[in-house]
Amino acid sequence: MPSDATNKATRREWRELGFFYEQDDQTKVWKLTGSRGGLLRFRDTLLAYVADPHNAVKPEHEH
Repeated sequence: MPSDATNKATRREWRELGFFYEQDDQTKVWKLTGSRGGLLRFRDTLLAYVADPHNAVKPEHEH
């Protein structure tokens, strides 16, 4: 169980990003929740990542 200080730091970081996610391992579903601006930044970041040709190459070992 994370400490209270860790939980506070995590909440602060999520607020700065403008979104957070919940992960359901059984159904393999991620639920994104956040402000409109935060979710739009997430979308823009994801689209930029996908559009970058360097990210199209599959590495031998991926984490």
